[in-house]
Amino acid sequence: MKMYNSFITIVGIITHDEFLLKSFISKTQNILKENFEDFEIILINNGVIFDVDSTLKDLKYIQQDIRILNLSTSIDLNNAIVAGLDNANGDYVIVMDTDLSDDPDMITELYKKAQENHDIVYIRLKERKLPFVKMLLFRLFYYIMRKYSNLQIDLNMSDYRIISRRALNAVLQVRDKLRYMKGIYSFVGYKTSYIEIDSSLQSVSKKPTSYTQLFRTAISAITSFADIANKLLFYIFCGSLIFCAFAIVNALLVKLKGFDIFGNPAVQVQGWTFMMVFLSIMFTINSVILYLFSIFLFSINQEIKDRPLYILESIKRLQDSKSSTNDGSPPN
Repeated sequence: MKMYNSFITIVGIITHDEFLLKSFISKTQNILKENFEDFEIILINNGVIFDVDSTLKDLKYIQQDIRILNLSTSIDLNNAIVAGLDNANGDYVIVMDTDLSDDPDMITELYKKAQENHDIVYIRLKERKLPFVKMLLFRLFYYIMRKYSNLQIDLNMSDYRIISRRALNAVLQVRDKLRYMKGIYSFVGYKTSYIEIDSSLQSVSKKPTSYTQLFRTAISAITSFADIANKLLFYIFCGSLIFCAFAIVNALLVKLKGFDIFGNPAVQVQGWTFMMVFLSIMFTINSVILYLFSIFLFSINQEIKDRPLYILESIKRLQDSKSSTNDGSPPN
């Protein structure tokens, strides 16, 4: 079997299943050992409920450097993955889930595809199988991103991908506090391709993403990459101007001619209902505008604080059982 001389780094966030974590390490190491001369595995502990050290201390099949990055507190997954990317040393870095929902057998296929002059190669599902409501929200989100941003993001794109060192260096230069990793991968602009697989090949072990997490990710993506809010505010502004113009013309006609804009006879004192409707509509429009402003102000506030994307509590090396601590994060 051909051995590739590239240095491969695997980066994944530890899930809440101890058995799957052990199975992931075992299977991934075997595949890497059979195909690559040098590799490392970086696992991010983003506040799992079990003791990772106790779970993995009895592993007898560690064949290469495995590092556990223990974050000091649970954070957004898009930020947590940056901790692994910052510490990756490989010529190529593969980002994947550790619950075996991303098949380790595809590692070599991703690498081969990357050798065809591609810097980023992702796994694409032939069909994304989701509940009706969630699928509807997914389609709406990707429609907004395609129409109101310069990014071309595939609806069936998964997070499982390989990234070349030069593309990774560009990705790590983007230190947005509210991150949408798929958008950042597209933003850096390096040549990208994909490998399409049947959705049934994905393990059913993958935990569904909550609506709350999806909403946060969508807000981060839209405020960071799309200009829909600016266009929406412009349309609301134009609509309110037209409505106000009609209201003024209607008021003048009632006062001067005795009939409204639709030609119906009217008496001037009948303006109370119209005024209430008008004020209600204006209040609603102002509320929408203020809410949209609040989203962008929150994003600006997060950026100007310049807080680290993550804080490392400790780094555990399973290979030699030596650990080192880090009270901060790499420069941002």
